[in-house]
Amino acid sequence: MADPLGILALLIVAAGPSDPADFVWADDVANPVQQVSFQENMADRPSSLPSDVEASDDGMVFASDIPGDDGKVVLGGFQDESPFTDEPLPAPPHPAGQAPSTLPGTFSEQNGLPPEHLLFDTQAEVTYGDDSFTEACQRTDRHGGSLLEKIVYDGWISQGYTLNANGPRNNLNFPVGFNNQSNQYQMNQIYVLLEKPVDRSGCSWDIGGQVDLLFGTDATFATSRGLETHEDFSDRWNLDRYGLAMPQLYMEVFAPWGNGLSLKLGHFYSLVGYETVPAAENFFYSHSYALQYGEPITHTGFVASKQLGRMTFHAGMTRGWDNWSDNNNDSSFIAGINFTSEDGRTSIAYGFVGGREQDDPPRNTNFRSMFSLVVQHQLDERFRYVAQYDHGFDEFGAARGTRDADWFGVNQYLFYRINCKCDFGVRYEWFRDEDATRILTRQPGDYFEATAGFNWRPEEHITVRPEFRVDWVDNGNFRPFVDGRRRDQITLACDVIVRF
Repeated sequence: MADPLGILALLIVAAGPSDPADFVWADDVANPVQQVSFQENMADRPSSLPSDVEASDDGMVFASDIPGDDGKVVLGGFQDESPFTDEPLPAPPHPAGQAPSTLPGTFSEQNGLPPEHLLFDTQAEVTYGDDSFTEACQRTDRHGGSLLEKIVYDGWISQGYTLNANGPRNNLNFPVGFNNQSNQYQMNQIYVLLEKPVDRSGCSWDIGGQVDLLFGTDATFATSRGLETHEDFSDRWNLDRYGLAMPQLYMEVFAPWGNGLSLKLGHFYSLVGYETVPAAENFFYSHSYALQYGEPITHTGFVASKQLGRMTFHAGMTRGWDNWSDNNNDSSFIAGINFTSEDGRTSIAYGFVGGREQDDPPRNTNFRSMFSLVVQHQLDERFRYVAQYDHGFDEFGAARGTRDADWFGVNQYLFYRINCKCDFGVRYEWFRDEDATRILTRQPGDYFEATAGFNWRPEEHITVRPEFRVDWVDNGNFRPFVDGRRRDQITLACDVIVRF
């Protein structure tokens, strides 16, 4: 296996050009880095810590179990032995009846890791060739039970309060989203999902699927054109601050070809990015500018996933950014590669989306492309570091469509495990809207934010997330905060997540 740092270097070189004509495709790069599904990383994921996870003898748990550190990329495989202690590490738990998936954006996915029976079966050596896969299938017990018995569910309520020390008269923390209401209570989301997981442990075809429903103030950030809104983005059924969104509705098919191929068809979360919409999958209450302005949230179309060793490849076609119904006759392309190191301490994820986003009839070619690169590394038993780089390019996407538009940014996260009930995290972000096309202030600028907060789990199904955040811009004449009166703002926020 190639060195992960070498792979990262190849990716940066390949992804560097902002012009799609100069883009180096994965097929042109030797040893391409694999993209992890960037979307799930909380209490049901290997990198999250549900409150019912048992601590080790010394009271410590792997820092990669920090809840919601990501949203979209998780640190990979748990090994039979910890690199830091002689005690064996527990395998990450899964919800009852829930099988891990290799498709991005599902609650059961393993984010590019091998299937669970390959990760944790220490009784026999299993390779990834067709013969060994067949042998593993023959050793695996078939899953019985009725369809209803195979359906799993999850859900939570997230509600909070954000105090804006600068007291905006319009009661908005803009351009901060999600917890965008200042000095007032928000019921951010009542989130419910139902999933019939796909069985990847057998040698036969299987069909599953998932539906997610979100009600609350966060719904407006997860809507899609043609579903929750009309073609002109006016609300179809939502009114005022609270609304209902359906960010996921898809069918998933598993085909026993080779060592297995998965195909997702429908409406699902995007491959790109690190943070995500579901509150229970993020460390912080507030969100990054990258998620709010630099990345698509959902897609409608299909995506296929194929696992080869420690790499998982994703590719598919969609209707574009946050579209249920297409606004033009062109399809968009999505792709991703996930890679996890052999010791499970390093994870690299690369995702790409590209296609024409302007309405018909086209004024020009208007090809929009965007990629995201996320690297995670487990520093030791307590510390975990995550770095993300996003870069978007929109041909003739600037004001009045007269020139190209670029946006890019860097996010850095550091998480520290205090004990089995409490974690501390910091996030630092720089986001540049170079041509005033992404953030609705319509003025180019460099946006910065620094956030520090805790995840405290006093009870099994309760997570409390207090945080302190500072936002500012590096432009003396630009004042986007506090009713357009200030170059910076300070917020104190806290929410409570209750799982049910």
